[in-house]
Amino acid sequence: MSTEVVCLESSQIDAASKTLAYAFNNDPIFRHFAPEREQARIEAISLVAALLLAILGFLPGFVLSFGLYQVTYAVTLLPISMTVDRAITVLVLTVIMCSVSGAIAMRKLRSADPADVF
Repeated sequence: MSTEVVCLESSQIDAASKTLAYAFNNDPIFRHFAPEREQARIEAISLVAALLLAILGFLPGFVLSFGLYQVTYAVTLLPISMTVDRAITVLVLTVIMCSVSGAIAMRKLRSADPADVF
């Protein structure tokens, strides 16, 4: 069993961040917010970012844990494996944790004084 490590080049990271910025600025979900509802737009973007981070954090963790399950099985011969139920449970819990974290950050952002931020 071989394991490959994927490294992203800076140009790939730049392209991904430009794509995300374009999506946030041109997506119909965010486009309908009026200027007086800028706070709601920021909250929506924060929630989408939290969900995106949850999924992007889950993927490498899933691959790593799947490999560790295989190694543990090969070394100890214990009948353990990564099941679909377990993976979905971890994904749901990851999304919940990131959403709660984003909500806490938004609460702190709402209570912050703009003069102190800049």
